[in-house]
Amino acid sequence: MTGHATGKCSRCGRTYHAKRPAVPVYCDCYLYCPNDGAAMEPYSPDLSSPRFYEKGSINIFYRCPKCGHLSDKLPVEVVMA
Repeated sequence: MTGHATGKCSRCGRTYHAKRPAVPVYCDCYLYCPNDGAAMEPYSPDLSSPRFYEKGSINIFYRCPKCGHLSDKLPVEVVMA
């Protein structure tokens, strides 16, 4: 099948276009803070702190350098049709 495929991210709504046969497309919206749009930084928790073991903080992957928002979001696969 030839032509173009289109898909929309289920998290942020961004539309992607690709030539067919479509390869998997992953949205990078997880790399931006939902509060202020700043680029998120990889988060490395302080493993010696007792707070680290509270409320599943082990699943936090990114931190916003501006507002301190912690995120556990990962890339979203966009379904191309």
